[in-house]
Amino acid sequence: MYTKDVSANVPLYGQEMCFWCGASSAQMSRNGYPNAADRLFYTQLDLWNSIQVNNSTAPADAGWATDPHGLQGCLQSGRESGRRPLGGIHGPESRLSSLLDALLDESS
Repeated sequence: MYTKDVSANVPLYGQEMCFWCGASSAQMSRNGYPNAADRLFYTQLDLWNSIQVNNSTAPADAGWATDPHGLQGCLQSGRESGRRPLGGIHGPESRLSSLLDALLDESS
């Protein structure tokens, strides 16, 4: 079991819109996870837009504001306005990437 406590690294951000739980989760994960020294701040609007571009278009996924595909695509997306990429969770060594892969397999 993974037992490293990163709660001190990750600041709490509330949803800026009632349906932006994915954007706020992405904002928290980019600003302190897994290393507090590697903080990247993105606005929830930027993250929301990236999630929407990456959301699944399958009819079965239509009820999600942020589906697993959208969140994974957002967190692994390329550069925005010359900033460092949103990525950082890819690769076989990443437990978060493995979790997202499992969610995507089950939701497909």
